[in-house]
Formats: sequence, structure tokens, C-alpha cells
Amino acid sequence: MTLRNIGIIHAVLVLIAFVQNGLYLQRLPERVATHFNGAGEPDGWMSRTAAVWMMGGFQIALPMLFIGIGLMLPLFPDSSINIPNREFWLHPDRRRSVFGFLNRAMALFSILISLFFIAINHITFLANSIGGGKLDMVSFSIVLVAFLLATTGWVVWLYRSLRLPRSF
Repeated sequence: MTLRNIGIIHAVLVLIAFVQNGLYLQRLPERVATHFNGAGEPDGWMSRTAAVWMMGGFQIALPMLFIGIGLMLPLFPDSSINIPNREFWLHPDRRRSVFGFLNRAMALFSILISLFFIAINHITFLANSIGGGKLDMVSFSIVLVAFLLATTGWVVWLYRSLRLPRSF
């Protein structure tokens, strides 16, 4: 997947986040449960406006953090870049292409983060609007497990992509 395609997906996800939070701002109660214990009972609250800004901030800022890390990787000393077969991949002949790959990989992971926060934001909205303040732990668990499985798949893909070529 090219960075252009990833950028288009991110633009769509940011638009979804803005629309989602705009709709939620109008429909949430004035006091919003924003943190829940292991049983789904609320144990932290915010004003509606603060909660929407916070959730929107997570939806946009955290994915951008990972994109920023991917863009800044070439600025880090090689010793701080922890990838399999670092000496091989950071050789001057491959350095530019591997940083392009890592940049795309971080951008792809940021899409997973965006999707995770869009889903968590929606589950939190449902808890506050129709769930009587209680978080639906089944929905939360499904979203969390899906994110963790996707993250595991991303890590496995990353490691497999950075193994030494057979001809080496």
C-alpha cells in the first residue's frame, strides 16, 4: 500500500472522527462517563464538551504520533532503531528503502489505532446515551481483542518482512 493510499484512508478516518464527535456533542448528556472499571461501571466523568474534545483528540493525535515516528526514523541513530537484522537493513544501499517501508508500516499501524479509537468512542457514546452509563463489556472486549489480534498480525508481518533474504 502506498503512502498516498494510506493518506487517503487517514483523511477519511479523520473526517469520520469529526462527524462522529460532532454528532455525539449534540446527543451526549452534560456529564459523560469517560472511564469504566473492569465490570463496565463508570468511575470517571467529564463534561460533555471536554469528553468530546478528549475523545476526538485521541482519535486524531495518537495516529498522527505514529505517523510522525515513522517520518522521523531516519533522524534517529541506528543504535536506537530496534529492528531484526538491523545491520543488514540499515546498510547504506538499503537504508532509504527500509525507512520508506518502516514509514509505511507505522502509517498502517496508525490506521489500526484510528479504527480502534473510533470504535471505543462509539461504545462509550452508547454507554452514555442508551446504556444507562454502563459500558457494554462484550462490545468492548470484541473491539479490544480485534485490535490486539490486528496488532499481533502487524508485528508478525513486520518481523517477516525484515528477515534476511534467502540469497544473503
